Amino acid sequence: MIKILFIVNDEKIKKTINQYLIPSDKIDFSITDDFDQAESFLQESNVSIIFSQFTSKFDGLNFLKRVQVIHPDIYRILISDETTKSKIPTVINHVHKVLRFPFNEIDLLSLIKHFTQLSKYELTPELINKINGMGTVPVLPDIYLRLERELMKNEVSISRVSDIIGLDSYITGQIMRIVYSSFYNISSNTLSVLHAINFLGLDIVKNLVLYIKVFTIKNVKPYTAEHLKKLRTHSIKVAKLSKAIMNSEFADRELHDAAFTAGLLHDIGKVVLIHFNDKHLVEQDFDENSEFNLLQNEEEYFGVNHIKVGSYLLHIWNFPNKLVEAVSNHHRKNILNKDSFDLSQSVFIANSLINNIQENIDAIKDVYGEEKLNFWKELIPNGEVVQSN
Repeated sequence: MIKILFIVNDEKIKKTINQYLIPSDKIDFSITDDFDQAESFLQESNVSIIFSQFTSKFDGLNFLKRVQVIHPDIYRILISDETTKSKIPTVINHVHKVLRFPFNEIDLLSLIKHFTQLSKYELTPELINKINGMGTVPVLPDIYLRLERELMKNEVSISRVSDIIGLDSYITGQIMRIVYSSFYNISSNTLSVLHAINFLGLDIVKNLVLYIKVFTIKNVKPYTAEHLKKLRTHSIKVAKLSKAIMNSEFADRELHDAAFTAGLLHDIGKVVLIHFNDKHLVEQDFDENSEFNLLQNEEEYFGVNHIKVGSYLLHIWNFPNKLVEAVSNHHRKNILNKDSFDLSQSVFIANSLINNIQENIDAIKDVYGEEKLNFWKELIPNGEVVQSN
């Protein structure tokens, strides 16, 4: 049974919840407007999801911040309205989702279903606690510095901002995470960073970039920085090749941008695992002489691999299913299909060619033919490959 706690004091919101939710053998929910009572409820019950109201008259955000620290396994959803719109970029690292009020039955039930489906990624409770409570993961500081310089200009180029953001998978993830918050009601088909920035507006982007200064690495050991550099370089190459492949198959620019985004984020699970314990991976990953199975190695050490972690993370952030699927499938040969080319295939092919994974390349040849394979190889950025999985 899924237990849900609502912390709200607005009578209209309470009425809406009671109207749309019916207690059953699958869902049990409670509503309170008292934070002390809510805290007691958490101690006594196995709550899975918390909805907390955040308006100009009722600050449920601070309670969710405490929950993030004390109960990181609980999914945190903020119910907000127009009065707190300007504060949304600064709350996103404390909650999993922002639900804009007024909402309808589909909004509420879809959100509950969304978080109950996360069990399919088979993450351990310990790892879920870490991911749900970590807030942000550090990335290389030069991206932030370049963004800050561009955003502080009198005449800012949105295209240039998009290009800079597109060079880093985690900042791309954070920007798109804001966009996919239901607060903004943006179409899930919008996968372009440029479109996302245009939608949010530069003021929101400026506030967001200033807020994510925590991405700047501080006091990190050299091997961590070096590993992240290699991972970023690899992700950019896969993104470029994935986009080039999609461009060769379809004229739809949205698909090209989607392929780039999916390629950039395909190894985002590695960034999370590095954040938790990078030394283990650094010793072997990106080692040209290493023959170890990366996924098996991750499973043995962490109890999960980077594919499941990355898919779980993007699912939490409400990324479109086809993008999450592309991340989930980037090591699966069985998604290859000559008659139905999609985002997952472009990322799988790009990752296989960049990594020079012979087993996968043979499978690509069998499905699409040697001529097509050679054509895609010619699209590899600078004709380079990276020996990693």
